[in-house]
Amino acid sequence: MTATKLSKVRVEMYFDHSPEKLYDAWLDPENISAWLFSGDKEILSIEMDGCVGGIFCFKVRRQSKEIEHIGKYLKLNRPKLLAFSWQVPFYSKESSTVEIKFEKANAQTKITLVHDSILPEYLEATKKGWTKILNELDQKMSQIKKPHKV
Repeated sequence: MTATKLSKVRVEMYFDHSPEKLYDAWLDPENISAWLFSGDKEILSIEMDGCVGGIFCFKVRRQSKEIEHIGKYLKLNRPKLLAFSWQVPFYSKESSTVEIKFEKANAQTKITLVHDSILPEYLEATKKGWTKILNELDQKMSQIKKPHKV
C-alpha cells in the first residue's frame, strides 16, 4: 500500500492594518463572523476558546449542507503567530495544520498563511479558499471593532 503524499498551501497577502488588529480578527467570535465565512455560506454557530489547547467549531450552511470546521489552537503569540489544527469532517476525517504569521512590512502587515498536510485532491480548492478568506478579511477589516481580550 502506497502512502499518500501530503502537501502544503502557502498564501501571502499585504494589509493596511496593524498586526495586532489583524491577529485579533482571528480570535473573537464577533470579529471572525464578519469575514471568515462571508459570501456563499450562512453561519449557523461559532464556538471558540481562544487559548492554547482551546478548541473551535464553526458550523456553516453551504448549498443546503451543514458543514463543521473544527480545530484546536496550537500556538498563540500575539501579534506575530497563530497556529491551529484544521478539520472539515464533511470532506475528510484527516486533520491538518494552519500557521499564520503577521509581520510588519513598512506601513503594512504581511500575512503568510501556510496550510500543511493537505491531500493532493484538495490542494487547488484549499489555496483558492484561503485566498478568498484573506481577501474577505482585507475587505471587512473596517467592521472589526473590538480587540480580542488576552
